[in-house]
Amino acid sequence: MRRLGLALLVGLGLTAAAPAASQAREPWAVVTIGTGPLRGIYYPVARAICRVVNRELRAERIRCSPETTFGSVYNVEMLQAGELDFALVQADVQHQAMAGRGRWAGQPAAGLRAVFGVFEEGFVVVAGPGADIARIEDLRGRRVATGVPGSGTRATWDALASQLGWQGADRVRAPGSANIAEGLCAGSIDAAVAVAFHPTPAVRDQLGACATRLVPVTGPVLDRLLAEHPYFRRMTIGAGAYGTASSVETFGVASDFIAGPRADPRIVAAIARIAAIHAEELSAQLPALAQFGARGLPGPGLTAPLHPAAAAVYRELGARR
Repeated sequence: MRRLGLALLVGLGLTAAAPAASQAREPWAVVTIGTGPLRGIYYPVARAICRVVNRELRAERIRCSPETTFGSVYNVEMLQAGELDFALVQADVQHQAMAGRGRWAGQPAAGLRAVFGVFEEGFVVVAGPGADIARIEDLRGRRVATGVPGSGTRATWDALASQLGWQGADRVRAPGSANIAEGLCAGSIDAAVAVAFHPTPAVRDQLGACATRLVPVTGPVLDRLLAEHPYFRRMTIGAGAYGTASSVETFGVASDFIAGPRADPRIVAAIARIAAIHAEELSAQLPALAQFGARGLPGPGLTAPLHPAAAAVYRELGARR
């Protein structure tokens, strides 16, 4: 995001109104939000947030732009590089980045701050019709689509794989098809995993293409995962999500709206205020945001520390109620 000048200060009532000529010369400030692939849920969520931000801050010449990305890991890297102002990021990826683990081993990501929680996502395994896969342990040595590098799905799979402890030929193999639904039906992919808000179009397509099925994630491996990583929690995907015969037990993780270390605190405060005031409007726009207004902001289970500018807004709004 570029220089803001006096625009946001005027919008937040922190300074006197600037003369009309000065406002006319003020350049637009573009605020970027890292999301994920177009067919995922992060992009429409960010687009809904930007729609409200652009309407409410138009007079201050601030424009919010959702940016398609590879997902959570990539988003953190771009936040650190200053290429993104904000992003939607899974809680497990946030934790790894701040703790200096995984991709960030020895180089923890500094300055990540939560603005508000968004929703919970669930980990799912979709097994192909010809694959004899009934539990997570049956993926040993199979061809499994585990998410693209830089995605939250891949990061969550890596955490689960570390608990499985497979080595050598026991490790899952890369699939031979780029189209997951087609590969599952043709037998070139044994299974695919995803971390998403459910139902999600990609999983719906995979389940609707042929006789694929959801595989539960339960047992000792899940117990070990939850014991080591407290940001994961048990989760049930109801039968109504995909029209399955029964619900599926698995685990999930929260996703949060995160500010990068270079995000302007005044913009952080403005977006936090807009999200809080217009939470019910946002809740009505997408199923993923159905609980956004009901639960109140900033939301439960934040992994990154709450941004001070956002915290000040929530304290102020709470005192008014």
